[in-house]
Amino acid sequence: MIFLTQLLHRKLAGGQRIRDFAFNPLEPVDHPEIRAVRLEDGRFYPWSGLQGRPEQPLEFDPAWVCVVRDVLDGMVLDLKNRRGIRANDLVLREEEGKWRIGAVDTGVHALLRRLTRGLWKGRSLEHEYLEWKYADFLRGQPELVQEEGAHHGKINRLPPGDIAALTDSVSYLYAAELLLLLPEGTATSVFQSLQPARQAQIFGELSEKRQAAIVSLMSPDLACELLARLGLEETERLLPRLELDQRVRLLNLLRFPAHLAAGRMSNGILCLPGHTSVEKARQAFAHNPPRFHQFLYLTNGEHELVGVLSSSQLIAAPDPGQAVEQLATRYVSAIPADQSARTAAYEVLRSQLAALPVVGSHGEMLGVFTVDLAIDTVLPPTLGSQLPRVFT
Repeated sequence: MIFLTQLLHRKLAGGQRIRDFAFNPLEPVDHPEIRAVRLEDGRFYPWSGLQGRPEQPLEFDPAWVCVVRDVLDGMVLDLKNRRGIRANDLVLREEEGKWRIGAVDTGVHALLRRLTRGLWKGRSLEHEYLEWKYADFLRGQPELVQEEGAHHGKINRLPPGDIAALTDSVSYLYAAELLLLLPEGTATSVFQSLQPARQAQIFGELSEKRQAAIVSLMSPDLACELLARLGLEETERLLPRLELDQRVRLLNLLRFPAHLAAGRMSNGILCLPGHTSVEKARQAFAHNPPRFHQFLYLTNGEHELVGVLSSSQLIAAPDPGQAVEQLATRYVSAIPADQSARTAAYEVLRSQLAALPVVGSHGEMLGVFTVDLAIDTVLPPTLGSQLPRVFT
C-alpha cells in the first residue's frame, strides 16, 4: 500500500517526476486499474511500476479520468454511508502485478501529507478510509459525459430512492452528471424522487436526449407538473422529441387546469371494450403494460366508463374465453373532471382504493386519480415528494 501524494514527489530513473495517474471509471470492477502515468513532460506513458519511463508515450483515452486533476479534492460518493465526501488522498495497492485504486483517505493526516509534500508519514484513523468498492466518482461536469447510460459503477446497486437522497449532498452539477451516467429507467426513477426545486436545477444541465427520455418515462401526471414549471417555451421544445404515446397522453392532460381533478390525474391506464375476452385482455396487458396496472377499465363504443376490473381478477380468471364484463363491477364511483383536485384527493383517500376513475361531462373515461396523487395534493410539496409512489 502506498499513498498517492507520496508517489507524486518521487523521481523515476529517467529523472522525471510523476504528475498524475489515469484510470477508466467505467470499469465494472471494485478497484479500477491504473492505466497510464503522466510525467513532467505532460505526456502519458504505460504504467509499468516505478522503475523508469517507457520509450513510447500513449494517446490519452477520452474515457480515462486523471486522479490528481479530477479525483483529488473532487467529489466521491460514499455509497456505504450515503453521502458525498472530498478525497484528500488516495491509497494505491498492488494486486498481481497491477496497481489499483484501493481506498479514499478523508482524514486530516492526508492533508498533512500533501502540505509536507509527502514527508509526513502519519496515517489516518481506520474510519477515515473509504474502500473504493464503496465509492463512486463524479467530476461535476455533465458536458464531459461521453456515453450516456454507460455507467457500470457501484451506485447502480442502490435503489432509486437512496440515489436520490445521495444527490442531495452534492451540487446540482454532480447530480446532473450522475443522471446522465445512469440507465434511462433508473435516472427517471431518481429524478421523480427529487423535490421540484431540485428537478428544475438539474433538468437544464441534461442533454436534450436525456431530457426527452426522462419526460417520456415519467408518470404522466408528474411529467405535466414538470412541464408546467419549465414553461411554455420549453414544453414546445420538448414535446416533439417525446415518444408518440407519451406525447398524446401529456397533451390530453395539459388541456386541463392544474387545480382540477383532470389536471392532476394520470392517464397511463388500460381501457378495453367490455366484450373483450380474458385471453385478449391478458395479451393487451402484456403487450403494453400500463403505468397504473391495479385496475382495468371497461368502456362502450362512446368510450364511456361501464365497469372496472382488478388485475388480480384478470390473472385468476379460470376461463380464458370469458368476456371481461362478466367479471367486472358496474357500480363504479367516479370523479368529475371539473371537480377540484383537493376535493378529489379526499374522496380517493376516503375510498380506501388505489385510485378512482376520472370521467368527463358525458361519462367518458379520461384517467385515474391515484392515492399517490391524493397524498401529493393534500401534503406540502416538499413532504409529498419524499414519499414513495406505489401506484404510479
